[in-house]
Amino acid sequence: MTDLAKEVTEFLLGGRSPFRWSKEQVAWLVWDTSRRNPAWGPATLPEWQEAVRDAVKRGLMIEKNGTLGFPEPVKTEPEHIQRTLF
Repeated sequence: MTDLAKEVTEFLLGGRSPFRWSKEQVAWLVWDTSRRNPAWGPATLPEWQEAVRDAVKRGLMIEKNGTLGFPEPVKTEPEHIQRTLF
């Protein structure tokens, strides 16, 4: 079976507004989409709900004020600032 937590994360990344949907809404949206699209693997609504909880637990998504989004990317290099010559 595929990694459903990663699939849920990609689903939310793919055009859904972050920090707009609750865990239950995201699970229902991905379940409803998977029923209509044969490219998605078959999974039940409880399996998608568990995948959402797993994605949050693994840090793929975060929950703020009851809605799901993504953690801030970690900056590895300092930003370059273009300064004026004079």
